[in-house]
Amino acid sequence: VGLPLLRIEGLEFCWPGATEPLLRGLDEVLLSGERVALMGQNGVGKSTLLRICAGLLLPTGGEVRMGGEPVGGLGAVKRSERIGFLFQDPERQLFHSTVRDEVLFSLRNTALPREEREQRLSTALEETGLTGKEGCHPLDLDSAERRMVALASLGIREPELLLLDEPCSGLDADSRRGFYELLARLHRE
Repeated sequence: VGLPLLRIEGLEFCWPGATEPLLRGLDEVLLSGERVALMGQNGVGKSTLLRICAGLLLPTGGEVRMGGEPVGGLGAVKRSERIGFLFQDPERQLFHSTVRDEVLFSLRNTALPREEREQRLSTALEETGLTGKEGCHPLDLDSAERRMVALASLGIREPELLLLDEPCSGLDADSRRGFYELLARLHRE
């Protein structure tokens, strides 16, 4: 565990039209190399908090900073380079007609040479158990494999921070075990 990676200070969030904030007065510091599980009942704001930390929602009070900069002000490209976000439903982040194109799409705004892209693709597919499925349509895969495609798309970028919203939802015991092993390999310090 290392230096502060993400700092949440006085965070508040209220949905438009709501009379009470969903999140209020939240302060937290996440350190590089640290693994944190966010747990709670449905509706308490776990997904909302993750979306704020990913810069997909702006807080109504307080702020979330990464490296001293407000996450919401980083800009989409810089944010996507630094933060990987896995939605609850992987179908929400799959848009291409092949696994290969889907995973490589994450590198679209990088200056990496072709050889580096191909090496990262090969590694990401191997680590996610998707080698041999490069030509498959992601939505034709089972739910565990779709989740792995989404994770490979994040892992290929090698972000500083991975935010995973209910990553094991719908996975059987074997898939869940494989998913945890993959996360351990992808985010080693």
